[in-house]
Amino acid sequence: MMISGRADVSVPEGSGLPPRSDPATLAHLTMLQGAISRLAGNSAQCKTWCLTLVSALIAFAGAVHSAGPILLSILPITMFLFLDAAYLGNEIAYRALFNQISSKVRGNTYVVGDLFAMTASLSWATFGRALRSWSIYIFYYPLATAYAVVMCYPDLAKILANARPG
Repeated sequence: MMISGRADVSVPEGSGLPPRSDPATLAHLTMLQGAISRLAGNSAQCKTWCLTLVSALIAFAGAVHSAGPILLSILPITMFLFLDAAYLGNEIAYRALFNQISSKVRGNTYVVGDLFAMTASLSWATFGRALRSWSIYIFYYPLATAYAVVMCYPDLAKILANARPG
């Protein structure tokens, strides 16, 4: 049996195992790595958009001398926290699928039926793991803590909104 129409990439009849150098196998791993890269990029964009929107709300609060926009900053923080965790959870699931497929390729147990398996679904376990990730902790939790401080000390929001550059 020949795979990819190339004589040097053939498989013995009945084995069903594509060789490690098969272009379809390499394309499968490349597709998985592309999905992982896109998810990581989307996760980074969540942080960028969150910081941009929160900064804009704080700047707007200073411009109008009102604490209201600062209080609204919890919306983008919460929204992007969960969206980022979803992207990160999916990335974790796709990394596990990539590791599973690459282990099969290395162990010569990769069968034609595994070819182009691209389903890695987000579970509550991976979502929870993503929420506990260092990339979530170092970004969203300090923002949420700053928001909680402002909520506990409402006068602080007014001071920040009325602050004038020196």
